[in-house]
Amino acid sequence: MKDIRIETIRATAIYLVILIHFCNYYLSPLEAVYTGNYLIALFYNISARISVPLFFMISGAVGLKKDFSFKKNKRKITHMLIVLVLWSIIYYLWNYFFLGRDMLSVNVFNFLFDPLKNHLWYMYAYIGLLIVQPFTALLAKHMKPVHENYFIIAWLLLCGGIKMADCLFDYMDITANLKYKIPIIQGTYYFGYYLCGHILYKRLTQKKQFDKYSKNIKASLSDSLLNLKTVYYLFTAAVSIIICFALTAYISVEITHTMEKPIFGYSSLLIMIPTLCMFIAFIKFTPPHGNFKICKKIIAAVGNTSFGIYLSHLIFFSILYTYADIRSLDSAYALPLLSVLILIVSHIFVEITKRIPFINKYLY
Repeated sequence: MKDIRIETIRATAIYLVILIHFCNYYLSPLEAVYTGNYLIALFYNISARISVPLFFMISGAVGLKKDFSFKKNKRKITHMLIVLVLWSIIYYLWNYFFLGRDMLSVNVFNFLFDPLKNHLWYMYAYIGLLIVQPFTALLAKHMKPVHENYFIIAWLLLCGGIKMADCLFDYMDITANLKYKIPIIQGTYYFGYYLCGHILYKRLTQKKQFDKYSKNIKASLSDSLLNLKTVYYLFTAAVSIIICFALTAYISVEITHTMEKPIFGYSSLLIMIPTLCMFIAFIKFTPPHGNFKICKKIIAAVGNTSFGIYLSHLIFFSILYTYADIRSLDSAYALPLLSVLILIVSHIFVEITKRIPFINKYLY
């Protein structure tokens, strides 16, 4: 039986992914200025940045709680490679026939390591995580809370913290680039989300197994932090996002005059913190009974098609921006409402196509 909390994260995250793409399209040609439309779209964009990291976290939470099997992992990698290749072909044809782009002069071998459509980068990262899953599974299985605490703190400070400091130093014309990245901790920021998802989900859902290590000072401190009320995580996430928004707006408008993505990149400390806080808040949430049954059905339905929505939604997104002048609309209401529209259309498309055996087997 699927955990409704995990499915809630999936459903929320896929909506935010669509919102990011609308925000990027809306903001890309605009000059960075202190206007309502620009600032609201920028705030939506930054707030939605927790989406992809949340997908990495739930992948770790679900994938690392099972006993590792080389056979299953190999099958999973093969399936994901097939999905990636087929959707790359679909978007290649879509770009050529619908968007009218010159694809004949493109070297298709470039797409072995560089996604044809930007949103497909997640597939490359996820397949990479599956390739190293044998080692990640061993690491996750044998880590005690003291090791887990060390990893989370080191990852936040040495990956997110240094990345954040490096960005700020650049704007001050100070060169402070860390040439030799710290293995595991800084090798890939999404590995950190993946492993943190496993650690936090395990601790929040299997507390009895964690209690036997509670005599350890660091473990008991981390246990206390996880026992805080949900409102504290929501508050911390909100403060981080507001700081990120304020920094981005100021630097974009006053210094560079263009939207500065590095500040709210997925490896930024100001995105890592709210992502972890929101993940904890979702897992700690206890769904009410009664009328929530309808909401649970909707969440379960969207969560079940979230992977297909992620893969296919840019088709419907491109149709919309081709025939509608999105940028002429007020960002405050247009961006969230259009994101809902694309979510619904993509969900219906996936639900229909999943009923076709071949498509369901190879495209999702």
